[in-house]
Amino acid sequence: MALSIAKLRNAVRAVRWISQAPACSLSANSSFIARFKTGVAVSLDYINSYRHSSQATENLPDYPFKLNDFERQVPFVKKSIWMYMSLYPYFSAAVYFIKDGAYFNRVALAMRSLSDINNQFFREFSGHYPFDRLKENPLSNWRLKDLLFKYVYSNDTGNNLFPSQHVSSTVLIALALHHGGYHRSGRALLLWSLMIAASTQTTKQHFQVDIIAALLLATKTYQGFFLKENEDRQIEEIKTEIAAKARPYLINLANYDEANPPGYKQFLARRIDPAIIAVMEEFGELNPFNPVYSEIISRTLEMVTRL
Repeated sequence: MALSIAKLRNAVRAVRWISQAPACSLSANSSFIARFKTGVAVSLDYINSYRHSSQATENLPDYPFKLNDFERQVPFVKKSIWMYMSLYPYFSAAVYFIKDGAYFNRVALAMRSLSDINNQFFREFSGHYPFDRLKENPLSNWRLKDLLFKYVYSNDTGNNLFPSQHVSSTVLIALALHHGGYHRSGRALLLWSLMIAASTQTTKQHFQVDIIAALLLATKTYQGFFLKENEDRQIEEIKTEIAAKARPYLINLANYDEANPPGYKQFLARRIDPAIIAVMEEFGELNPFNPVYSEIISRTLEMVTRL
């Protein structure tokens, strides 16, 4: 009962926190149907590219990612598949919120480009999360949670790890809304994206470094496609620059070993968008779902600060 009251209290805080942001300042000049069609096309590209990357890298040697002590303690929470799969309602919510046609098309272009960059890094850092799916998560043919896991497992074999595309794509959308005039919906989606990030750990799909790498990549992609000085540049040039700027940090993250931490700092808290860091700092007071999510985000923020 106390836990339910705590969740309700956090839900009320979250609603207040979202409503405190300024109202939207952009025009509503496009139809939902047109945006929805574009959103479906982007989502299908996203899914197909993801599946192809998984197939292409399945037999490559695993990159030596290492579990840290905290990750070993994170429980497998089967029902968190609902949050993990809320990625698709999340995309639909973004389609609904972004009513300015030109801005929506810009977000769609950034998303397609992020998918290309993310899949490039999947190939560079191919690996498998150390979780025995058959043993630890036996699946039936009739429970809805099990069917959702079957869908996830059919699209990848656990090797599209780094950076987490669940996290990079949702955070990019949230940043585009938050900084682009959709302040309230941007706040809501930033909070939601961090819940999805936490669920990648409780579903045993991703390492913590996958989440941090995704936050960094989302930030770099937002900067590449939404800063004024980049407006007249070619898409491939922007994508190449984003990957080049992110790569040194991703290499260090991929090689992170808790037992032998690097003797230098990358100052990742300065590289990740301040809006993300701010929500991570308040997440424990705003999370109305599983308290394990709050612990995961808190520990992830600690790692970001430490690095």
